[in-house]
Amino acid sequence: MRELELLAPAKDKETAIAAIDHGADAVYIGAPMFGARAVAAVSVEDIAEVCRYAHLYRAKVYVALNTILYDHELATAVRIIQELNDAGVDALIIQDRALLDLDLPPIPLHASTQCDNRLPEQVAEWIALGIRRVVLARELTLEEIAEIAKLPVELEAFVHGALCVSYSGLCYLSQALMGRSANRGECAQLCRIPYTLTDANGQTIGGAEKHWLSLKDMNRLNLLSEMAEAGVTSFKIEGRLKPISYVKNVTASYHQALCSLIQTEPEQYRRSSFGQVSYSFTPDVERSFNRGFTSYLMKDRSQDPIASPLTPKSRGRYVGRLVAVQGSTIRLDRSHQLSNGDGLLLISRTGKVEGTQVIGILDDLRCRVDHPEYFSSGSEIYCNRDLKFEKLLSKPSASRRIPVRLKLTSCDGKIALSIEGPESYNPVTASIAFVPEKAERPNPERLVSELGKLGQTPLIATEVNVTEVADLFIPVSILSALRREATDLFCKKALEDYPLDRSPRQEKIKQVSRQSKELTYMGNVANSVARRHYENLGYRYIQPAFELEPKKNAALMTCKYCIKRELGHCPRLGQKPLPYIEPLYLKHSKGALQLFFDCKNCRMLLYQA
Repeated sequence: MRELELLAPAKDKETAIAAIDHGADAVYIGAPMFGARAVAAVSVEDIAEVCRYAHLYRAKVYVALNTILYDHELATAVRIIQELNDAGVDALIIQDRALLDLDLPPIPLHASTQCDNRLPEQVAEWIALGIRRVVLARELTLEEIAEIAKLPVELEAFVHGALCVSYSGLCYLSQALMGRSANRGECAQLCRIPYTLTDANGQTIGGAEKHWLSLKDMNRLNLLSEMAEAGVTSFKIEGRLKPISYVKNVTASYHQALCSLIQTEPEQYRRSSFGQVSYSFTPDVERSFNRGFTSYLMKDRSQDPIASPLTPKSRGRYVGRLVAVQGSTIRLDRSHQLSNGDGLLLISRTGKVEGTQVIGILDDLRCRVDHPEYFSSGSEIYCNRDLKFEKLLSKPSASRRIPVRLKLTSCDGKIALSIEGPESYNPVTASIAFVPEKAERPNPERLVSELGKLGQTPLIATEVNVTEVADLFIPVSILSALRREATDLFCKKALEDYPLDRSPRQEKIKQVSRQSKELTYMGNVANSVARRHYENLGYRYIQPAFELEPKKNAALMTCKYCIKRELGHCPRLGQKPLPYIEPLYLKHSKGALQLFFDCKNCRMLLYQA
């Protein structure tokens, strides 16, 4: 039996708690410092509160401390990790190898996707270093994941959210052009800005400037079964910068999908946490921020385009195609399901993108807008701000309750209420001194009803057994007091008994087994402890991190995404040759980037021109 984990992002305490409520089996959240999203740092005190809340449901809390570190930061990193250990976090997500050689408490360590976990030999090295889990590169196919899954390690893979165009950990564009390192949590998002694509002769390709490096968002809702079969056990949603409404909706969508998968394969899979979840809305990922969706090369390398070159902004839900404009009134080709105040994104037939707002609803096909001049016949209309949906999500929109069985008994001048939960929860019994009398009119249904009132607790009664006391009269005040005491005791005991893993990390490596024992700037070695770590493993040539020593002619991005493929000229797919003179360039306000197509290894590299 394999446990499947839905891992949700959180930018703060409130979002983390909401993610748990909406079905997450684990959350990942930023450390106070040194997280790969610098603006999503969270205090240790708040993280401790999240741990207490999550652990009640046996959900886990992982803390991202996954930037590369400088020498003067190592002592601070160790102090923070010790505080996180005391706070009860379940694991740290790391990138910097120095953390493996520092004096840390025995918190389980996960290798971040920033470590570029693509190859079995890379993962095998992490395993030998005592790493419990690796976060796989987003670019892997199902077959590549299945090959890595032969190794004894937990596999975490992204299923939804924004995509980095470069392999994670191998993007130096922001550092090179802006002095803001992606490996230090300060990415300037230069993949989302517009570029003009030209060939070697300066001929423009694809018309006006476009967002050539801006990818659609990942959506693997329809691939969860195949991913689980390939060996993935943790299904990760991207979004530590996303608002709470996004996290609620996307978490709920994937929770429902994973529960459906588990129900169809009950002998093979089960959830890794507990709690029945109910929603006051219908989850729909189309109604939250998205740039259009792609499964991102997981199955079919020849699938539809994976870039979103017209705009890096949210498209949202497809509404329909424009049929006619009359004054401020537009008419669509289908029922629009829009509301007053909704935001619209328009894409004309020529590819021009505009934004506007609904200012009135006339009927199912017609509405009024504030900028009718933006509309032209045939334009595609999307709703990228769904006010009704956001309003639903701004309120309490889910509840999560642990299923328990209650039993009421009476003996030796006391009445007692026992609560028994799922596996991993120890049963508890609370009692009150009280000698009940025989009821004139026995009413066991009243006893069941009163004891089952668990609405203000994280519990839900699936069974209430009052057989032994069915003929007794017990006042409501006694039942209420006993119920409160028993539920409080159950929750307290559940937290006391939480199985926090603090087993020591076991290293089994003396020398690296890789053929190459040279480490370029792509090894991201930014401190002396990390350097010694690699030296002790037998690496003979170690370049400093790009942030310490920028390299001339360095590849600033290494991408599986390929513009040649997007244009329909991929030689590996047997497409027609590129009708332009190489090299191609992406030109922008700060200069130009030269593209190199390494077709043999199926990748695209970007250099500063």
